[in-house]
Amino acid sequence: MLIKDSLPLEDFKSREYIPENTLFFDIETTGLSWHTSHLTVIGCAYRQGDMLEFCQYFAERPDCEEELLKDFSALTAHFDAVAHFNGATFDIAYVSGKCGFYNLPDPFTGKESRDLYRYCRGCKALFGLDNLKQKSLERLFSFKRRDRISGGECITCYRDYLSYGDTGARDAILLHNREDVLGLAELSGLSAFDSLKAGAFEVVSADTASGSLTLTLAPRQPLPFTINSSRGPYTLFASGREAVITAAGVSASLNYYFKDYKDYFYIPDEDRAVHKSVGIYYDKDARVKATKDTAYEKISGFFIYQPCAIIEPAFKPDRTSKLTLFLADKAADMTHDVWKRYADEIFKEFMKKEPGGRRNVRSADC
Repeated sequence: MLIKDSLPLEDFKSREYIPENTLFFDIETTGLSWHTSHLTVIGCAYRQGDMLEFCQYFAERPDCEEELLKDFSALTAHFDAVAHFNGATFDIAYVSGKCGFYNLPDPFTGKESRDLYRYCRGCKALFGLDNLKQKSLERLFSFKRRDRISGGECITCYRDYLSYGDTGARDAILLHNREDVLGLAELSGLSAFDSLKAGAFEVVSADTASGSLTLTLAPRQPLPFTINSSRGPYTLFASGREAVITAAGVSASLNYYFKDYKDYFYIPDEDRAVHKSVGIYYDKDARVKATKDTAYEKISGFFIYQPCAIIEPAFKPDRTSKLTLFLADKAADMTHDVWKRYADEIFKEFMKKEPGGRRNVRSADC
């Protein structure tokens, strides 16, 4: 059975991210192993002009799966890439295994595989999500599902259809698969965040006039929804074609630690280290050999946090502290490349597993 439909691209928030050369697909089966189960549905969607074309191949009987595979292979021949959600180990492997069983060519040979899950890997804390399941991500795009069953429940529904001719059970399977496929098309907008964390942005400005560092960026791809997140001393607001990173500042007395500590004397009365070429002029009673913990120079001023020692000299409250700061008046001397590296490191901070502080994501129209 073949089901076809056409939907206006304007109904999708991610419309500008859906390429014409890519086939989105998702499968339903009666089990996890292609050796011991059957293929029941292959759902597909692809862009054609200003429309999203949708089709489903449904196996009315288990012995129809070879026909499904032939029809699907004929369709994939028109595309350069296939898109899926974490499907390399299941959807692709399952279809390839079944094609081999029927002595059919592998439809994925020579095709680029675009895993939409990889676009958002590491973004759980950034997006404010408990998990990165497809349904959770769809909510960021305000994608509203109408299906009421899970992939596992599709197996029971298919058995009911085969045993009793239950068309309601069949329609439930088809609706679930349809929502999965259309959800995939919507998730193509995640590519914008993948590009952002990969450095696809330009630094527009860097400003410390407000008592903190405000770094304004221009993503090369507009972002499909708004991010408003914080982690430690950093905040990130990103929407459309602008992203703003803010790093907190603080007035303090901090230490700059010399790496070659063996070349220094520590002067207890002055609470600082001096190079031995200078230290020899101090009385022996007024100096001691510096250690890793005492080989520092103390500076008072206004400092800005940084994720690592990007801007030198880098200061710390103490040697073992993970916090690193730089003097705010150094900001005016920094080049575009320095701020680009700074932003890259901030994005890495937001990709870490453990969230630090307030985080929020809200949908926004493109």
